[in-house]
Amino acid sequence: MRCASLLAVLFLAGCRTPGEDSGKDPVKDDTGTVVSGVDADGDGFESDVDCDDADVTIYPGAAEVCDGLDNNCNQEVDEGLLSTWFLDADGDGHGNPDTEVDACNAPDGHVEVGGDCDDLEDGIHPNASEVCDGVDNDCDGATDEDDATDVATWYQDADGDGFGVDDTTETACNEPAGYALVGGDCDDADPAYHPGASEADCTDPADYNCDGSVGYADADGDGFAACEDCDDAVATTYEGAEETCDGVDNDCDSLVDSDDPDVTGTTAYYGDADGDGYGGQQFQVAACEAPAGYVTNSDDCDDVDSASHPGASEVCDGADNDCDADVDEGVGSTWYQDSDSDGFGNGASPPCPVMRPAGMWATPWTATTSARPPTPAPTRSVTRWTTTATARWTRTRSTPRPGTSTGTPMATEALRAAPPLAMHRQGTRTTLQTATMQTAR
Repeated sequence: MRCASLLAVLFLAGCRTPGEDSGKDPVKDDTGTVVSGVDADGDGFESDVDCDDADVTIYPGAAEVCDGLDNNCNQEVDEGLLSTWFLDADGDGHGNPDTEVDACNAPDGHVEVGGDCDDLEDGIHPNASEVCDGVDNDCDGATDEDDATDVATWYQDADGDGFGVDDTTETACNEPAGYALVGGDCDDADPAYHPGASEADCTDPADYNCDGSVGYADADGDGFAACEDCDDAVATTYEGAEETCDGVDNDCDSLVDSDDPDVTGTTAYYGDADGDGYGGQQFQVAACEAPAGYVTNSDDCDDVDSASHPGASEVCDGADNDCDADVDEGVGSTWYQDSDSDGFGNGASPPCPVMRPAGMWATPWTATTSARPPTPAPTRSVTRWTTTATARWTRTRSTPRPGTSTGTPMATEALRAAPPLAMHRQGTRTTLQTATMQTAR
């Protein structure tokens, strides 16, 4: 019976191609004992020494690979091939050291580097920069060390006046005892001496504010002692100096440039009521910088109409659109005397008035057309403002004549204060800018 079983096993083994993985356990007899002398997987190792005679890659001495199997039959699995992985919850590339797991490949959400002391904050990990925030950013077990990126320099302040000496310092996130954040103290034994200290007594020879100059000294040689000079480092700055447009309080009156009525070197600016880039002559101010709504030229001949300014296109409307002192030049029609009112003229008159002249027609007597000239543009009511040398403002309301920008005054009113920068056109008041002017003293 034993011989018959053995023959059956040998027959089955001979039916497989050598090296074919049968997916079965090593060959055993009917008692469960591994049959020696049989190499079922054809790997050169018989069943009594092959720990898996159904797999040709598994046998004593085979190379161990990380696959969860004992490839070399030494009763160990994946020895020396496993990697250690750490859960990285915040995705900063560093894992929580308390979540260690060994595996051939990284499980989801795991990394090879551990050491993260706060795996819920991606700005905290072993490679992070330490900053002064009360947190161990780089996971080295210390907080706010002296190598923090935003560490401050502190100056020893022996007299407690809030200013320290420059030659004794410490770097730290937090203020060390007996130190101040500002240096520059020239006498750290006396709290009366420090940068910014008062030097109001011109007879006191002490340099209380540590600027290298004492109250009665005149460092810039402008004839004014330091205690009386608003800037003893600049010789052109002192009480009574000429105020100029330079961004400095030259005369030490606490007023700078245009805020000082005594300023010199200003520029004349003109109100640009219609916003066409050209100013009129109704409003003028002298300032260091242009106020809003003002420009440096006064070339606009009609600052109510943005279509009228130097360089504008002349159109036939009875106005000097391009401000060249000519009206409707090159764009008008020629009119002829029509004495018999038959619609045909026989003599020329000046070109293009706003309205057709009485007794004039646009067609010479030789023409046959009966066409009529265009309807004239309506007249407009304009309010104009002017000023006198005594800063009295005069308002004149008038109706311009065709082809002009002035007219017979309808009403005149003298004002002491400067009017708002506003114009009236066809009964509609449009506020464009408010201008002020200093009255005569």
